[in-house]
Amino acid sequence: MSEKEFLMHVGMQFKLERTRQRLTQRELAAKAKLWQQTINSVENAQENSHILTYQRVAAALGKSLKEIL
Repeated sequence: MSEKEFLMHVGMQFKLERTRQRLTQRELAAKAKLWQQTINSVENAQENSHILTYQRVAAALGKSLKEIL
């Protein structure tokens, strides 16, 4: 799996879980204490985010990072 494919996979998993929980990007960002643009970037694989950002988003969704990956 290439780096881009990995980022796309992770972003898709975060988006699926966010929509399952019926959260907007803004609501998830508030729970994770991140900017809404950061959530958008993660979900759309627009940047290689820091692993701690992924951890914060997963935690805000009530999941472990391992469950998302």
